[in-house]
Amino acid sequence: MAFIRKLEPTDDVSGFQSGNSDLDRYLHRYAQVNQFDYRINVTYLAIEAGEIVGYATVASAQGRASDFDSLKQKKLPGYLLPMLRLARSAVAKAWQRKGIGAHLLRHVFGLALKMAGETGCVGIVVDSKPPSVGYYRRLDFEPMEVVGGHVRAPESLLVMFLPIRKVIMALGTWPRA
Repeated sequence: MAFIRKLEPTDDVSGFQSGNSDLDRYLHRYAQVNQFDYRINVTYLAIEAGEIVGYATVASAQGRASDFDSLKQKKLPGYLLPMLRLARSAVAKAWQRKGIGAHLLRHVFGLALKMAGETGCVGIVVDSKPPSVGYYRRLDFEPMEVVGGHVRAPESLLVMFLPIRKVIMALGTWPRA
């Protein structure tokens, strides 16, 4: 299975092609600037035989428990709670449907679990493109409607959430890479 590591300033990402021009453009033009100049997120690369076969970009996020069905029943504080946002994720065309996306997502789950233990994290938020909604639903991500909250996405995306307890359960059931 592919090796996953952080994007480095010297990485040549120009040849990556997923078939989604928006996701490809992000990696080609903005990932390194956002990570190394602005420090607003971190991109992780999946590498197989020296080739970039996928990537996932994560950032910190915040939301209120009242915005999430799975958190409403808990007696959590009313202020903004820490979360991990899966901002972007893509797999190279030739590597799609070969487990790379699941491998990257498992890595993101591990990051959320680490964040929960070190600084706090109530779950993972993803801005899902319409074709990916079914995939995230199968993993128990819940769609959410946020009105006036801080967890926002462009209208073409659906914000979905997975509570940290389900992240823990998923890591316990997924095979280790």
